[in-house]
Amino acid sequence: MTAKEYLASISRLESFIASKKQKVEALKCMAANVSPSPITDMPKAPSKTISPMADAICKAIDIESEIKDDELCLQKKKLFFLDLVSTLSDIDVQSIIIKRYFEKKQWNTIMAETFFSSSWTFKLHKAGMDELDIKLASYKELP
Repeated sequence: MTAKEYLASISRLESFIASKKQKVEALKCMAANVSPSPITDMPKAPSKTISPMADAICKAIDIESEIKDDELCLQKKKLFFLDLVSTLSDIDVQSIIIKRYFEKKQWNTIMAETFFSSSWTFKLHKAGMDELDIKLASYKELP
């Protein structure tokens, strides 16, 4: 796995967690806004669910549990990669990679903060990613 692929997996996991959090919020809103069904003497087909509110709450709790597991996995991946970045030979390269992939900064912002030209910034970035690829290749199993 290359450094770009590993970073992409971190990004996908972050997006996945964010979408699960949105789903939990939607379920909580549904649970809060469920109105009771009107009581009538008319016979109805048996319902699979006793309470839509209870179903929504149970689903939300299940998803929150999944989120905790996913966040733990994400934290392990990020810590592993940050430790790997800290082993890079050049501190400027470390700074650029951290700013780009962990602080999610745009290239122009990185260049302004580091006072590097665009060509030098991209050259350092490529050198760092190449070095990370070599380091990642030495691992048999990645978190």
